[in-house]
Amino acid sequence: MRKLIMLSLAMSLFLPAAFAQDDDKQKRKEEEKQKKEEAEKVIKEYRAARAKAKNGGEVVLAIEDHLEKAEPHPLIRAQLILLLGDQSIDVRVACMNALGKYKKDVEAGKALLLHARRNREELELRQKCLLKFGMIASYGMSDMLKEWIRHESVELAKEAIDAVREINSVRMIKPLIELLGELESIREDKNSGAGGPQGQGQQGQQGQYQGPGSQYGAGQTPRKDPAERKRELTKPVVDTINALWKKYDDKIKIEKYRDANKAYMKSAPFFRKIIEQEDKEDKGIMEGDDKKD
Repeated sequence: MRKLIMLSLAMSLFLPAAFAQDDDKQKRKEEEKQKKEEAEKVIKEYRAARAKAKNGGEVVLAIEDHLEKAEPHPLIRAQLILLLGDQSIDVRVACMNALGKYKKDVEAGKALLLHARRNREELELRQKCLLKFGMIASYGMSDMLKEWIRHESVELAKEAIDAVREINSVRMIKPLIELLGELESIREDKNSGAGGPQGQGQQGQQGQYQGPGSQYGAGQTPRKDPAERKRELTKPVVDTINALWKKYDDKIKIEKYRDANKAYMKSAPFFRKIIEQEDKEDKGIMEGDDKKD
């Protein structure tokens, strides 16, 4: 009898919670269906407006008035990514601007970097891709910039470093320190090898730096000799290392590779904890939420 009473009590506590979960599931399902219908409507209206467009300016307006103004949705994102292949640069720029609303969206971020990789002869467009990526990327997505900060085009490398600073994840401190070491190892008296402490990067023909990421090509961008590359990138790299480090220690000031590497080795366990917290924030878990019952 006692067991029966206990079972009845347990069921009385469990059933309301189960019904509440079912209600929440149904509510989310209905909300998702409504959002999908709204996205389909937006795409239909955009296509109708584009069909009536008489020039490139009106096509851009159709994107801005419909796709960009709409609430972010996977269907609209897919439409914008498709339009990144449009022949018109103005249309592609409008799509990049619209993708700027897709915060922490991995697919949007991948599309922007892929577009930057493919358009080898359009420097400003590639820079804009990196700029927009920095604006929308989550902490974890900053890893995608590791090869871009070493790009053979100094202009693109600078833009990637700026994007790293915008994302503000401490996980990029180590790659930046490694890059700083490579830059410091470049001798300015001769166009000698550009290998850093770990031998990354090498001297190409006619003094052209061929470091990691050089497979993307620089298009029409003139390539800088290693010494000039060192002069142009060292300060942005140092400034960004210090900016990211402030999440852990706002008093430290790094200027040289040796000091930065030594300090990083001491602080690595603390950075790992910060990265764990960043990952939780990426997932929408705020500090203390995982400790709640």
